[in-house]
Amino acid sequence: MSNVSNSKASANAESGNKTQDIVYVSSDELPISCPLPNDEVWNKHPRVYIPLHQVDEYKCPYCSRLFKLIRDENKT
Repeated sequence: MSNVSNSKASANAESGNKTQDIVYVSSDELPISCPLPNDEVWNKHPRVYIPLHQVDEYKCPYCSRLFKLIRDENKT
């Protein structure tokens, strides 16, 4: 089970054969980096800025956490 939490981004875990963390990020929350601020100290790795300004989803190369951009269709 996932123990991900963040004050900025909402995190949800999807389970199947393997549990994967998925973090949904709005454009207002950019830039974002991994690990998240509320991650356990033992679970931290070097900071990686997630390039959601270039792609709609990105997997952290260290922990495989998936970040997905939520696009607001109403914004102009």
